[in-house]
Amino acid sequence: MPVAQMEQVIEHVEETKLPVRMTFNVSAELRDRLMYESEVSHRTPDELLDAALDRYLEDEEDYREASRVLAEVEAGRMKVIPWEEVERKLDALNAMEG
Repeated sequence: MPVAQMEQVIEHVEETKLPVRMTFNVSAELRDRLMYESEVSHRTPDELLDAALDRYLEDEEDYREASRVLAEVEAGRMKVIPWEEVERKLDALNAMEG
């Protein structure tokens, strides 16, 4: 298949959110735990893996963003506002709105 045609297929899959097949190796113990969880939760292994991978990647993205913000704060390029000050400002705004 020509590269241009392959790129169109990939774009179509991404646009339609069709499942993409992936193959990877896991330990026998992890496989058994997955199969057991699938059985007791009445969810397919694919559903469980999709949800687990999504949570993991979200956590990794959050960690990376938090690390970036912390570096900005430590370098003095970003200001931290204590929660008490935020509450006071919100209370003042709410009082003005009535």
